Amino acid sequence: MLTEGVRASAAAPARRLSKAFVVAEIALAFTLLTTSVILVVHLRNLGRVSMGFDPDDVVAFRLTLPRRTPDPRLSAAERSPSEGGWTSSGWPSKRG
Repeated sequence: MLTEGVRASAAAPARRLSKAFVVAEIALAFTLLTTSVILVVHLRNLGRVSMGFDPDDVVAFRLTLPRRTPDPRLSAAERSPSEGGWTSSGWPSKRG
């Protein structure tokens, strides 16, 4: 009988520790769930916010920089295209 009492008292801290882990796991799960719901709501609301400009009038372009440094004594118009000189130019037109 003495050995059963010793086993029961030795198992009590292990059960308490196990219960504490279960409580911590549930708390962490609720924290992660709440955080993910808040993130999804904010991302959904972010899609509804005005960008601050009209995306229909935006012009996008790609700029390729030269690999070597052009001669600084030459103007941009005098440089060859391989040195990063102008190949063409244009003027923006204003929409009416």
